Amino acid sequence: MGSTILFFQRRSLISIVFVALFLIFTGIIVAVIRNLKYLKSINLENKKIREAEKTKNQRLRGIKLLLNKIVEKQIQIQFIESQIENLKPKYVLERTDLSNKLSNLKILTKEDWYSFKHLFSSAYPNFYSYLNNNFPDLTQAEIRQCCLIRLNLSNAQIASILGVSDVAVRQNNLRLRTKLGYSTQQALVEFLLSK
Repeated sequence: MGSTILFFQRRSLISIVFVALFLIFTGIIVAVIRNLKYLKSINLENKKIREAEKTKNQRLRGIKLLLNKIVEKQIQIQFIESQIENLKPKYVLERTDLSNKLSNLKILTKEDWYSFKHLFSSAYPNFYSYLNNNFPDLTQAEIRQCCLIRLNLSNAQIASILGVSDVAVRQNNLRLRTKLGYSTQQALVEFLLSK
């Protein structure tokens, strides 16, 4: 009888040990599976971040190419304007031809503006809607200037792109500061760069 009890006690002890080992191995397997899922989700998030960064960089390159195209048009306009100024009355036909060419080369035509706006909105998706929602009194020209300031362009660069003088850009900046509630140009620039 004592040996039977001893036998059952050993058997119970062995069963307890096996159950404990089973639970430990099951816990380890569950922990490993959770860690693998976590690492997989982190890798997936990192991949999404890299793809978003790549897309943003491609869109920014598109904006830069468009700005370069606009600057090239500005140079063409300046060249044609200088040719017009140098013409004498005997070249009236040539002057008319150059004037026609000049009228066809507009800086930020509607087509240029829509292309720019599309690329800009892709790179800075909330900027345009933020301005429209929070400052509904801004005109399209003022929003265009805000976009160019957001690209951290100088007044001279903005003037060249828009085909206006530096003075006109400064006056527009003053109107923007008034409408947006900023006392200095630096504060306006910092605000637009933060959006």
